[in-house]
Amino acid sequence: MNDGGSREVEKARVHLRSGAVVLILAILLTVSLPLQAQEEDPRLETLLRRLSRTAELFRDTTLQFACTEQFRWRGAGDPGEATFEYVFVYDDENGFEDYRTTPFHGKRRKAPAEVSPSDRGVPWFLRSAYLWIFVFRESRQGLHHYRIVGEEEVLGVDAVLIEFEPIPPIQPEVNDWYGVAWVDPALGQLLKVVALEPDDHQIRRKFEDTWQSNIVDEARADYSTVTTVFTQERSGLRFPGKVTLENARYRWRKKPEKAKEVYKREGGRNLLKERPAGVSRKTVLMRVEQTYRDYRFFSVRTVDEVENYILRRRTDPSP
Repeated sequence: MNDGGSREVEKARVHLRSGAVVLILAILLTVSLPLQAQEEDPRLETLLRRLSRTAELFRDTTLQFACTEQFRWRGAGDPGEATFEYVFVYDDENGFEDYRTTPFHGKRRKAPAEVSPSDRGVPWFLRSAYLWIFVFRESRQGLHHYRIVGEEEVLGVDAVLIEFEPIPPIQPEVNDWYGVAWVDPALGQLLKVVALEPDDHQIRRKFEDTWQSNIVDEARADYSTVTTVFTQERSGLRFPGKVTLENARYRWRKKPEKAKEVYKREGGRNLLKERPAGVSRKTVLMRVEQTYRDYRFFSVRTVDEVENYILRRRTDPSP
């Protein structure tokens, strides 16, 4: 990552692909209104402006930190875990750098070598959980559609939900995610993001369109989601606390089905349970959790500087 712009959401997987979608019978594709064609919420302009200023603060040479990153996974062979030091710094020669090293304690005479989670057996991971904010960077806003889709409390904050999707053509590592962001409207901070890559988005959309059409008896699909929760806070900025990568199989049936389990009722009769109709069942095939703790900030702006920059209350710091 050289400038916080070209490698914001680099993905690395070893290699689980999302699986082929299996749709029973025919698929009816319903066409929804594109985001730009829907009535725009008057709050959106202000929120996008604040988000773009937050994005610039993540390109600020003043922001430098390290933390402990831990992976736990299950569902692909044996379960496992691995721990790394994650470093986010600015280098005069190379610009912004984010990388992982092996954990260390105390002082070292030289910087530890960079390592990849895949070298430690991590089967699937998000390269940088910190840079979802760049989806809302001013230079990227012309490459996405945005829409406010609701409100919900998350992390104790009354958040505004903003849906984002790329404007074609999709450019890898630039506008290649579909998702929803939970945003703190006061300071334009991300609280939570749930996102899908383009292939997974298309699979999910076809799956949902199929069962909503009500013309088939059953539909199945495998797709992956990435959920990031920003539980850590410093100087008014939010940082990730946990990322969950999940590949799952979804199944929908129009009619009720008999469950395999049986139970006894009074009178000694064994009766089959019945699952209700129209309910999507989910089976997790693989799950990886990335957690972040023990943040150490080498340099960070003050709360007043952050708030003044985002809200433009007085002279701005220069990222």
